[in-house]
Amino acid sequence: MRLLATLLTSAQQHVRALAHAMAVIAGLSLFALMFLTLADVFMRYSGRGGAPGAVALVILVMVIATYLGIPDAELHSVHVRTPIATSRMPPRMGAASRLVGTSLVVLALGFMTYVTGKRAAKTFLAREVTAGLERYPTWPSRVAIPVGFLVLTLVFMMQIHADIRELRRRSVDKPDSWTLKKSEGGPADG
Repeated sequence: MRLLATLLTSAQQHVRALAHAMAVIAGLSLFALMFLTLADVFMRYSGRGGAPGAVALVILVMVIATYLGIPDAELHSVHVRTPIATSRMPPRMGAASRLVGTSLVVLALGFMTYVTGKRAAKTFLAREVTAGLERYPTWPSRVAIPVGFLVLTLVFMMQIHADIRELRRRSVDKPDSWTLKKSEGGPADG
């Protein structure tokens, strides 16, 4: 049992490190987007027309920034959350509902990883490029999508593991932190 716990801890550390590295790449992609937009605006303002291929390149870089950044956002709980229903349930029922919902998300993300991974492999092997005068390879953006989905799936699997542990540990009469009243000083205080 200790070996399994050690392996899980190690895997979680690797997933966290990978999500963080992907977030750094996503952040650098956002800087690239700002630079491309600034260059395009400057060239248009100076009367030379837009930067050649800037629009196509912005689209490709935006995909990278989006899909590589989401796993780290979810890992740090800064992604969109709407605990409207589960916050009003009894604690054990809320935890069980979150576990079921997260499990369904993992299944959907696993399927999306598979489908987008097949498409990324085809794009890479065909050396697909954008249409137009300026041709850019599309495979980096296509690969970023299944990689982002895969790491996000792993992050949700880590959450499932944590939820199962919490569900096992939680007693029936222990209040759920989301349902604490303002006078009790819980997260609902905002």
